[in-house]
Amino acid sequence: MSTRGLYGGERVLVNLVGHSDPHKVISLTAILFDPEKPADDVLLALEAQNSPYLVIPCEKRFDLKAMRSIVKIIREYNIDIIHCHEIKGRLYGLLTAKYSHLPIITSHHNWIRNKLSTTIFEYLDAFYIRFFDRIIPVSSSIWHMLRRYAIPADKMRVIINGIDLEEKDHYNSRKIELRRSLHINEKNYIIGVVGRLSTEKGQRYFLEAARLILRERKDVSFVIVGDGHLREELEEFARSLKICEQIIFTGFRQDVETFYSLFDICIMPSLIEGTPMALLEAMAHEVCVVASDVGGIPDIINNMKNGILVQPRDSGAIARAVNLVLDDFNLQEKLVKNAVKTIHERFSADRMAAQYEEEYRTLTAGK
Repeated sequence: MSTRGLYGGERVLVNLVGHSDPHKVISLTAILFDPEKPADDVLLALEAQNSPYLVIPCEKRFDLKAMRSIVKIIREYNIDIIHCHEIKGRLYGLLTAKYSHLPIITSHHNWIRNKLSTTIFEYLDAFYIRFFDRIIPVSSSIWHMLRRYAIPADKMRVIINGIDLEEKDHYNSRKIELRRSLHINEKNYIIGVVGRLSTEKGQRYFLEAARLILRERKDVSFVIVGDGHLREELEEFARSLKICEQIIFTGFRQDVETFYSLFDICIMPSLIEGTPMALLEAMAHEVCVVASDVGGIPDIINNMKNGILVQPRDSGAIARAVNLVLDDFNLQEKLVKNAVKTIHERFSADRMAAQYEEEYRTLTAGK
């Protein structure tokens, strides 16, 4: 895959290779790597779980040398099937799979459509994705979106993303240390958001909600975890709202999971989503969640049962939901308890890996 950092799709990949049954699947991750935009955090995550990987230098939109490297890897490692995770990886994977006469599968996490150049490549992706042997939408909403592009239904199977359920205790131990490092009052509630700082993630509405909340209470701090091209714009927006002193921008963090143990409430103000890993991780870490009613989120959140759903772009609704939770401990306790139950029953990485293994077996049968 080509990667910008350890975001949602990359976390799915790491969890998948880390939880695949080694008696059934031997995974080798090939990273299309731009030296000017390194994503070392992905490599570190793979190393941490002893998952083998190879780095393929790839600086251009289309790099013939990188293509040759992939073909060489296929031959040297006797690869049986290729699994792709994003647009650039799909193009390289599809061409090398057809050249090498191998079955090919892709996970589809979403199209962003946040700028013209991205949109052009996503429309191209919508054309050539139909030539894959199997397409895995990560939510039912993405399945329906792909059908609108005339992607054959018999080529698709929805597999919901899964997370590692064994990480929580490790990160909880750093809660006090992290609060001190961020200089947050020990009595304050902490409201957080995690994700790439880009338009579709809706952090602007998080900031507007923060201003509304701060009008009613002063016992709250707000944390934005992540980095992206909108960082300066969002920081300036916080200043224009006169709330910059109550907003902490952490920038890029390799210990993203640690922050969930810090949050009292995690907000997901997204405008579009598939099956967001940040949402699943927050729920698994016993954090109450308030999320936009978009994409695959309502497949996860049952409103007022295991979280709270709000309409996208509605900062007032976010603020009201936060105040409701902070003022009602029993409600918060119920939402958290049901959220954890939901994750353990439906969203484990082991469950996800087993479903992918079934697809691998089907596609390689007789080969």
